[in-house]
Amino acid sequence: MKSMRLFTAFMILAGVGCAANANERDEGFVASALIQGTDEREDADESKVADKHGADGYGDEFVRKWVYALFRRPGLVTTRSKRDFEDTYSALVSALDANPAIRIVATLDHQANAARVGLDLPPTREIFFGNPNLGTPLMQASQTAGIDLPQKILVWETHRGTVKVAYNDPAYLQARHRIRGASAPLETIAGALKGLVETATGRRVKPSRGYIRRLRLSSVRRRPGLRFVRSENDADETFQRLRAAVDAAPPLSELFALEHDRNAASVGLELRPTKLLVFGNPALGTPLMQSARSIGIDLPQKFLVLEDERGSVWIAYNDPRFLAQRHRVRGQRQRLDTIAGALANIAAGAASD
Repeated sequence: MKSMRLFTAFMILAGVGCAANANERDEGFVASALIQGTDEREDADESKVADKHGADGYGDEFVRKWVYALFRRPGLVTTRSKRDFEDTYSALVSALDANPAIRIVATLDHQANAARVGLDLPPTREIFFGNPNLGTPLMQASQTAGIDLPQKILVWETHRGTVKVAYNDPAYLQARHRIRGASAPLETIAGALKGLVETATGRRVKPSRGYIRRLRLSSVRRRPGLRFVRSENDADETFQRLRAAVDAAPPLSELFALEHDRNAASVGLELRPTKLLVFGNPALGTPLMQSARSIGIDLPQKFLVLEDERGSVWIAYNDPRFLAQRHRVRGQRQRLDTIAGALANIAAGAASD
């Protein structure tokens, strides 16, 4: 029965992917040169198949409804904690601080940010952290992985008082960005994330169900949920323009800026210009988390600036409609369109000569 569901979903999604590719902008096709290879490792777990085959906001509404009826939130490892919210969060911070190889980049209190704009949200916090010795090889294999780095863990309390902890499965990052030849750091990251969450929650993190197989998917999807804008400026100027644009728009605030290429150099590794800007507006992001708290792991918004092997500079960002579908956000179409329009406008302004 399960194999039949997977086969049916694959056939449906293959159609979605082909239709989506036909409608992609030229920038998306040119940027596909950044991807190394066309083979993907695919986990038969339903939660991963949906994402890899392109349920990202493009295509027929009927197909999208079937996709998400068959599959759960793709690529998200979620564990219930035995502890209360504060104890879980404190245990997580302590575990991170105790590891000299890991640096906490930023922490974000989504509940406090919501309160500042007059909105209610149960306890929800996010921690960004990383180790350039592990993250850089992923970006060397596929620069777009930089938009999902550094690693992050989301801790939240449900309306019923249950505390949950979630992180992105490294297999999801591998599939989304088509990372090849970096199995060692991916396995190390997976083990580290699992250990951190087990320490914080007091529970065993369940491994992904199902088996792993390989499929050739070059004709199905390229990069689910990523938008690209080609910049007429160099990477440094493009990045500074993005930061200036965010600073000039009072509803927006910068959480942090991270130059992946400089972090790589600090540990003796090479990486083409790759820079991340993380920013947001709680008035727009909070309602999404009120609908589906897990989307907090993909918030705030992000711009990735990268220079490819040909010297072209690109701005990449997540399509908010892809993120909403990934986390099953409901009833937020107008707000999502507003976010998408703002991201496109900011990117276009920073990319112009």
